[in-house]
Amino acid sequence: MKAILFRQHGAPEVLQFTDVPDPEPRPTEVLVRVRACALNHLDLWVRGGLPNVPIPLPHIPGSDVAGEIAKVGSEVTTVRVGQKVVLAPGVSCGKCSACISGFDNRCRQFSNLGYMIDGGCAEFVRAPEVNCLPYPENLSFEEAAALPLVFQTAWHMLVDRAQLQPGEDVLVLGAGSGVGSAAIQIAKFFGAHVITTAGSDTKLEKFAKKSAASPTSAASTSSSSTSAPPLGTTASPAFHSPAAWSRAAALPATTPNSICAFSSAASYRCSAPTWD
Repeated sequence: MKAILFRQHGAPEVLQFTDVPDPEPRPTEVLVRVRACALNHLDLWVRGGLPNVPIPLPHIPGSDVAGEIAKVGSEVTTVRVGQKVVLAPGVSCGKCSACISGFDNRCRQFSNLGYMIDGGCAEFVRAPEVNCLPYPENLSFEEAAALPLVFQTAWHMLVDRAQLQPGEDVLVLGAGSGVGSAAIQIAKFFGAHVITTAGSDTKLEKFAKKSAASPTSAASTSSSSTSAPPLGTTASPAFHSPAAWSRAAALPATTPNSICAFSSAASYRCSAPTWD
């Protein structure tokens, strides 16, 4: 099959479009014909190299995949050949206490497609049967591939961790990012009042025009800002933030009993803020 891979870390020039052997699914795995694979910031980190993370080389990146089942393993029962699927990026052992308890993201062997295992920048990708999600028929393959990693991250932060409730205020710092745009849509779906910030008015306007779940309130702030729009008096506003610098901006905007939920930062250059 054809695939995009890199044999060493570096700039985009290290990527190669070449022939590689077709992967063969194990008994509980499926082989997916990739119709679309989105670009996530994780792909840039993996290609560039991460400190103390030995990415197996050569490596095929790509965490967000939509496609069709091309082959199934001997023990697969829930999907069939030809079925359209979206792949959940997270891959775990499925056997440890964390996995059995439903906390597979806490599995000691947890990884993502395109991280420590080959991903979807190829004609075919191998994945566990349990990673096959129902395909949203109202979306194209390209649109469906843009969903998995960012929406699962935002859902886990807002719904699982922050226990978001209707009517709460949600401050989303970095509305133009993938996780940020997903957080806005999830918060609006739950009936929350959404306040957003972005690096420029242009980003806010662009997002508001394209998003069906446009923010209720918006403000522009640069990455060097240390302030954010103050929230109202809602007892337990939930916060979402995809950038490390925004932690300094989020805390002054909180009210008593606020909940702050942070995802991993998309910038390495940040200093830890301090508060009295």
